[in-house]
Amino acid sequence: MPTLRWTPPKHPRPQGRALGASLIAQPLKGVFWTLSAWEDRATLYGYAKAEPIAAS
Repeated sequence: MPTLRWTPPKHPRPQGRALGASLIAQPLKGVFWTLSAWEDRATLYGYAKAEPIAAS
């Protein structure tokens, strides 16, 4: 099963940070598993609520 290393996005993040994240993908089966660890719940929710920035 392929495992891809997570690369943080290149846009401003809320106060705090993710401690780490990973992705396990089985794209031919349409299965994607993610795992992340955050400093606290507020940081996680702030990141989830943030607007995405268009790729350049």
